[in-house]
Amino acid sequence: MGWDQIAAFLVALGVGGAVGALLAASIAGARLAAAFRDFASLLRPYLQGRTDAQSLEVRDAFEAFEVQVEAFESSLARLRRAFKLK
Repeated sequence: MGWDQIAAFLVALGVGGAVGALLAASIAGARLAAAFRDFASLLRPYLQGRTDAQSLEVRDAFEAFEVQVEAFESSLARLRRAFKLK
């Protein structure tokens, strides 16, 4: 059982306060990262080789979004380490 499954179980049990909030944020972060990877695996091949202005605009926006997702994942990992969650 991974940390995300344990966190989901604890949230389902009603663990509250700061710990519950951290667990809920961890679950949301894991789901966001998974959804982003799925979306990226579809978008990158679609955009590959496209050079029209609209495709380049989408690619630039996607890359900026990717940077923000990575920053969020990094922040969440630091938060988990601070609370000793693996």
